[in-house]
Amino acid sequence: MNYLFILIISTVISTIVVYTLDVWRLRIQIYPIIKRFFTFYYHLLYKRDPNNNKKIAKSKRHLDECFIDEFGWNVFIRGLGVNIIVQIFIQLLIAVLYHPLILWRSKPYSYYTELELGNVTEFDMNNKSIILTILSSVSIGIVGGFVTFQSQHFSIELQFQFEKLQPHHRNTRVKHKHDHVNFF
Repeated sequence: MNYLFILIISTVISTIVVYTLDVWRLRIQIYPIIKRFFTFYYHLLYKRDPNNNKKIAKSKRHLDECFIDEFGWNVFIRGLGVNIIVQIFIQLLIAVLYHPLILWRSKPYSYYTELELGNVTEFDMNNKSIILTILSSVSIGIVGGFVTFQSQHFSIELQFQFEKLQPHHRNTRVKHKHDHVNFF
């Protein structure tokens, strides 16, 4: 039980650090593109209606502002929550699959010292445990990859809620010709 508690705590800490670094990397890569888009967008708005007396609100952000403010703390916490749950699931999967092979069947230190001295002639490495270790590693890789992919998809849907960004017509009976577009 003590190992499981340490595993969960270390997973939560590492997930917080890794997710924060991923968001920072994403901000570094995507922020210039977003900034160029909005500059172009403001330019088009001004070009479209130069006589408009409305002042277009431009962002005056400081350079030392926290990078999470670009996305919003709510978005950050939702994504972090999904990642923590997924990483705990993957670590528990590793603990369950490797439990009999690595964690509680490891030899004491005296066994390895006797092995180095040549007192132990028989190696306790049979093919069955090697095959089980390889199968466990492959299954953890497959399940971990699938769970990570699904969690990223769910995290994007949860964070940005694309259904709220889609325009809805007030009168649902009116269909416009651009509502249904065939791409093929």
